[in-house]
Amino acid sequence: MELLETAVLYAVLLFVVAAIFGYLPFRISKSPAIKSWSMVLSAGLMIGVLFFMMFPEALEEGGEKGFPIASCFECILAGFLMVLFMGYVLFILQRRNRSGNTARSLWIGFCVDAFMDGIVISAGLLAGNDVGMVVMFAMCMNKATEVFALSTQILSLADHGSAKKMMVVYTILNPIAVMIGYFGLSIGPGDITSPALCFGSGIFMFAALSEMIPKTFEGDNRFNFKTIAVFAMGIALAYALKVITDVF
Repeated sequence: MELLETAVLYAVLLFVVAAIFGYLPFRISKSPAIKSWSMVLSAGLMIGVLFFMMFPEALEEGGEKGFPIASCFECILAGFLMVLFMGYVLFILQRRNRSGNTARSLWIGFCVDAFMDGIVISAGLLAGNDVGMVVMFAMCMNKATEVFALSTQILSLADHGSAKKMMVVYTILNPIAVMIGYFGLSIGPGDITSPALCFGSGIFMFAALSEMIPKTFEGDNRFNFKTIAVFAMGIALAYALKVITDVF
């Protein structure tokens, strides 16, 4: 029951983050500079969580449950390739719909991504409270920048009323995704914590390497010492959180 209560808490937290940062663009005319740097910090944090927490925990969990290490990496690859394939499908649909509702295509892609986030958070939670807490922290930072960007883009592509409806639905989908991920992974056949965590790590890896990193360093003006320093701070923060959770 305690694990279920934690899952509900995480779902509520994700809802609050999505609601706040999805609402902000409706109240301000420009994206604040802090949004850009929070994305850089978030990218470093996600890389740190991936290599300090998720990969080691997935392999350790697999070793304890007798799950072959080769199978662990296969599950990691499966998660990575699944998101890659879904991204490709959404890209094709968006190209075909180029003359249609671009805002709706963008929104659908982010809704699918919300369910991937739910799987990652649930897998981290099932691996242990310490891993779940750090993964949740990283996902909340990522969600804040992600939702702010989504809301800003939809506002520029659709009328105010339609944009508001899409953001309300997206915000509600986030906690639902966490609960679906939790029940789907915890009520599965047998103990699937290890393959689930490996699969979630693959999804997390795709988000960090193919989305966050390119956005962090895109453009000549972004590849500088300040950006690298903030990115490194995110990695250091992930390591500090790992040390703190190991101690307590």
